[in-house]
Amino acid sequence: MVNAPTDVAQGFAQIWTQHTGQTYTPEMTLSAYRLEQLGSFTWAAGQLRKAAVADIPLVSQWYAAFCEEALDRPTTDSQNWATRQINQGHAFVWQDGDPVSMGCRIGQTANGFRVSIIFTPKEHRHKGYGKTCTAALTQQLLFDGQRYCFLYADKKNALSNSMYEAIGYKLMGETQSYRFATAD
Repeated sequence: MVNAPTDVAQGFAQIWTQHTGQTYTPEMTLSAYRLEQLGSFTWAAGQLRKAAVADIPLVSQWYAAFCEEALDRPTTDSQNWATRQINQGHAFVWQDGDPVSMGCRIGQTANGFRVSIIFTPKEHRHKGYGKTCTAALTQQLLFDGQRYCFLYADKKNALSNSMYEAIGYKLMGETQSYRFATAD
């Protein structure tokens, strides 16, 4: 698989196919966003907290659901993924009485973190939890000294794109993912 700015990804995919015989198919176009300062919006009730070891089953379940819904592919290692993210302090939960949403900080650069794996289960959606979880995690990272945060969203998902823009993320560009198949 390759994920890069659209022209770079396409050029790489073509060259890779010439050298390996592997065909490629476009997988997803992602909108790339960056935020240096949160915008103003109405926050949902609750609070952000780091996910704890006791949250591994829930975070594992939510990660598996995220992979199915957002990436359209199942995962077989959600338990290991959740354990690793929680042990590294990268998984966070928005809690309003009970946990209602999650987000992760991954892909640290010299100046920022990537906010990722934002997930709210269906029974808690349309209440602002995902937006607030994203904003609270972003705010925490900025308070911790990051210059900015960044994230990627499926270009076709208008709801998530508008949510990120509503809290102050600015569109920086797009990337394209291509998946390679083994030559027959």
